[in-house]
Amino acid sequence: RLERLTALCARVREIDSAYPKSQLGGPQSANAHEKPIELLATTISALPSDQRRLAADHVMDAYFGTGALTEVHTPTDVNELLVQLASAGLDPSASDTWYDPACGTAGVGSAVAGLPDGGRFFGQELSEEAASVATMRAVLGGGTADVRVGDTLRLDAFAGVSFDFAVSAPPLGTVRESIDFGWLPEACPAVRKVRESSLLFAGAALAKLRRAEDGGGTAAILTLPSAMHSRADSAIRRWLVEAGYLQAVIQLPNGLLNSTSAASMAILLSTRPDRPGRTRVVDASGVFSDEREQGTERRRTLR
Repeated sequence: RLERLTALCARVREIDSAYPKSQLGGPQSANAHEKPIELLATTISALPSDQRRLAADHVMDAYFGTGALTEVHTPTDVNELLVQLASAGLDPSASDTWYDPACGTAGVGSAVAGLPDGGRFFGQELSEEAASVATMRAVLGGGTADVRVGDTLRLDAFAGVSFDFAVSAPPLGTVRESIDFGWLPEACPAVRKVRESSLLFAGAALAKLRRAEDGGGTAAILTLPSAMHSRADSAIRRWLVEAGYLQAVIQLPNGLLNSTSAASMAILLSTRPDRPGRTRVVDASGVFSDEREQGTERRRTLR
């Protein structure tokens, strides 16, 4: 299987070399990316059905580990960790719904498809190119995905719908000066003074979970350590704790992401009626391997 995947990645690199002007997200025309994506899909779809999701994950990590879509692609092991954290102890079923407010290339959707019973994935993504790749990835991986294009912080593409789980690795370190527009401040008033973008998406994820009276839901969101102690974001932290939504803060190793070598952390949120009334703090910063992934900017991987 490793030899097959290695050959597959080599084929992807051949495609990339053959069409150097078709990098996704570049200054080319809207249809510039269609040819390499078609070749990529054809290459993966030629594999046996039980290997396609693994192959798609492997290729996505190699193909988008550098280049134009690096910032909207989260490595497979990080997505799988977030899905596992959100569903820990809950025995998710095929009927469960999973939501990602900044789904990028739908790595979360692939991780959901890899659960024993799978699940139904819904995502919203600002980049049309990334959304196209996300849909393709779901099809190749044997799962299903409803991916819609739009700025989640301005427009809720799934208005009136709530979910069992919300998992996301949103943009980190980006400052949104104001979100006094759209649906989010009304759904989650505590975000009005938030500056760190990942906490805004955490607010969006929390707002889309089922309410306690409907059984509730859980969320796992990737963020930066600074979001947990910056003065500018103190209001939403206080609200998350006092309302009992913040279940855990987990420090992760640095160097896990393609777009930054900085440390990252996961926060777990819950609206479930049986959630414990306390917040756990976990240090998992030492759980990593120093082996660099070939073809990417990552310095470490989870182990």
